[in-house]
Amino acid sequence: MSKLGGFGHAGRGAMLAGFLGLGVTAAHAAPLIDVQFTQTGSPAYSGAAVLGASGDYWNTFSGPSVFGGSGSVSGSGALKNAAGAGTGISLSYSAYGFFDATTNSPFFGGTQYANLLDAYVLSYADTPTTSAAPGTVTLSGLTADGNYNLVLYSAGNSSGRQTNFLVNGVTQSVTANAGTTLTAGTNYTDFAATANAAGQLTITFYGTISNTSDGEADLNGLQLQAAPPSPPPQTAPEPASLLLLGSGAFFTLVARRRASRAAQRA
Repeated sequence: MSKLGGFGHAGRGAMLAGFLGLGVTAAHAAPLIDVQFTQTGSPAYSGAAVLGASGDYWNTFSGPSVFGGSGSVSGSGALKNAAGAGTGISLSYSAYGFFDATTNSPFFGGTQYANLLDAYVLSYADTPTTSAAPGTVTLSGLTADGNYNLVLYSAGNSSGRQTNFLVNGVTQSVTANAGTTLTAGTNYTDFAATANAAGQLTITFYGTISNTSDGEADLNGLQLQAAPPSPPPQTAPEPASLLLLGSGAFFTLVARRRASRAAQRA
């Protein structure tokens, strides 16, 4: 007998998959938000970095050069996603100043990432609580208690300079080094971050004073993307349930065969 109850092999497989809850749901990546910090007049960046794709839009925050500046900069603005659409998310920042290292030995000069990693906002604090205030970036309008993938870029122009990033009580460091490829720990770091109950996420950045690090901390930009929710656990049917399912199908088949034979005899 090639069919059972009107279903061929494919039909039975689909019916069983539906019964066991094994259907496949297509996953869609959450919108990506890109942010660049640069000196006023420096070129804007577009395209992919660690995340993203060619042509992606980057929100730009800029200010005067740290040389000749006031020693304190701050600002805020609404953010668009990588497609250029509004998000309802905003960013505010506070730091020492901006700098464009294009003419001062940038690591990425002349490469595809030059417009992103040659310029940055900086702080001169060497601890999160020093009297020289560390730099801060606050994202608002996020999903309350939501989980996000956060990538922070720090390249600067001084090999050995260490920038420390504090997010959700966790500190990760980037130690700048000459090179023209995106490398974790050398020109970026990434966090699994969580917004607070008010939908805010704060990033603190500060430097390190050592034989190779001068206390400056550099932030070239960031990328933020909502983390996909964890899939619900799939519980396999109990053996007894599978037995009942199989038994029901068997007795249904037997009953149909008996009814068919009785009809033929009549």
